[in-house]
Amino acid sequence: MLADVMKANSYELVERALAAPGAGDFVDAESVWAYVKVLGEGTTDSPSVEMLMRVLKMGLLAEMAAHLPILEELSAGPIRAQYSGSSVAAAEADDHFRTGEPDAGGIPSLTDGTLLLTDPVGSEWYLLRNGEIEFVLEGNAPVLQVLREIDGVSKMSDILSIADVEMADVSGDLDSLLDLGFISLGD
Repeated sequence: MLADVMKANSYELVERALAAPGAGDFVDAESVWAYVKVLGEGTTDSPSVEMLMRVLKMGLLAEMAAHLPILEELSAGPIRAQYSGSSVAAAEADDHFRTGEPDAGGIPSLTDGTLLLTDPVGSEWYLLRNGEIEFVLEGNAPVLQVLREIDGVSKMSDILSIADVEMADVSGDLDSLLDLGFISLGD
């Protein structure tokens, strides 16, 4: 089976492994070709085939390392948390927005390093801090409607009015986001 893999496509894997950067410094290509030619004839032993496979794997790895993918082509990895309402422990948050007076404390704004981004294809929004996705927000979540309207200038009562959201629907979430440092209150 290993002999068939090495002989496939006119010895393509063997050629690629021997052409890898630095392979000529460590591998005797003539010996490899001589050994590959007799594979499958019954004159080879398992340890020799295994050693040859290791040499070829190292060559292929060297080839792959020489042509690393561009970072833009790589995935950002798994999303760390999903935020769909009160998933953050609201009991730990200050009760600033639960007092009932939306404008008490100042003008809300996103803190430095906090971004609210959307997926242009889907309906999900992402709350990022310092370039890392911290929460995924559902497109119809009331707290998302409020976050989208926070501009650092408007009062919370105006934001709630524009977003058409009641304070009771988002107070726990806003308190949690305030406590976690995603939003701040200022003058």
